[in-house]
Amino acid sequence: MKNRLSALFFAAAIIILAVVQVASVNAQTLKKDYLGMENSRWMVLIPGNDSVAPFYISSKPVTNKEYILFLAWTATVYADYPEVLLDLLPGIDTSSWNYENINPFADSLAFRNYMEHSRSFVSQYTFNPLYLNAAVIGVTWKQANKFCHWLSDRYNEYGLMKAKYLIIDPNQRDENNFTTETFIFSQYEGLPGKNNPEDIFRENSKGFDYGSYLLRPSFHIAAQYELKKALKNFNLVNCFCQEAKGSEFLEPFYRNYLRERRGYIYFDPQPEGDNLTYYLVSDFSFRTFKLPEKITEWCLDSYLAPGKRTVTDIYRGYGYDTLGTAGRPISGYHLTMPQKDSTGTLHYIIVGDNKDRELEVVKAQVSPRNIDPTATPYIFDHNTQTVVNRNGDRYTTFRFAVNAVRKPVMK
Repeated sequence: MKNRLSALFFAAAIIILAVVQVASVNAQTLKKDYLGMENSRWMVLIPGNDSVAPFYISSKPVTNKEYILFLAWTATVYADYPEVLLDLLPGIDTSSWNYENINPFADSLAFRNYMEHSRSFVSQYTFNPLYLNAAVIGVTWKQANKFCHWLSDRYNEYGLMKAKYLIIDPNQRDENNFTTETFIFSQYEGLPGKNNPEDIFRENSKGFDYGSYLLRPSFHIAAQYELKKALKNFNLVNCFCQEAKGSEFLEPFYRNYLRERRGYIYFDPQPEGDNLTYYLVSDFSFRTFKLPEKITEWCLDSYLAPGKRTVTDIYRGYGYDTLGTAGRPISGYHLTMPQKDSTGTLHYIIVGDNKDRELEVVKAQVSPRNIDPTATPYIFDHNTQTVVNRNGDRYTTFRFAVNAVRKPVMK
């Protein structure tokens, strides 16, 4: 009996080892075929299948510090459009506030005003130094979407700076700010580096070959199927990760818009200025916050019925129009692209490259169609690893994902 059990354990060990080796081989093959996300160690490559392409997903949720950087950047770049910042502030009812007197980044008095007139988690948790590197909570689905798009812009801007096509411009304002779409479609120049940005673009018979560039598609909130598939392949950090380092691409923006000293963060409305303006810290600085027991996340398709669908399908479900560059060089696309708006936004989302290595683009609506604001959205419950109804859970967090891009074919 003992020998039989030993043989069974040995056989099981061999099977497990074989599975691990196969998974390792598959991961190595994927890395050879797809461009990496080398500027963030949090991004994990998840294999696809016949219906789903490989994708990267953040192994941790978005943190308070990352979201506060988003707010600080917005407060600086859109100083002339305070309503843009107001729409992104967590924990307040924007309908009851005048954006002219609720800009928490205007000065220390305005910041205290925001702390006093927002929900308790904002002062006790979001801006509490004890939880800077913990998962952001209490943001809306719309706010999470805007953060993801902003984050992909910072990733791509950093990639261009690292490759010396651009240098960081601390004076970006209003419509003159970097977004991936405006850069691609020649509506943003920025401060040129040693290399010519035009050198990274090329035209061919298949149109826009995304794999030839340093850029990556738009980040998005992880979809239902992405969270489920990622959990089958990787041990995701489900909520409160206290490790700070790992997002190399955000470091230049922290230095310019949000600096940290001895655990505190400072906001400086004059990037690269000599004087730090004031602490962004609440009166609850070193008090612990009772963290929610139930950990839930927004999904990109939170307002669609549960199901397995691609990112492009999700956008279509929300009423976005699908565009493509099949057989048309990028120069021809310029003729159909509208001009960016006063905030520098071009309402298009670059999803990734399709099976024919052509750029997939969806035209975003200013207010997405086919979304019922009174409906109960679906969220991902980490406790059960299933999609459930939200039912008033205000502490929902989120993480981001991005479609993997195949490496260019070497000729």
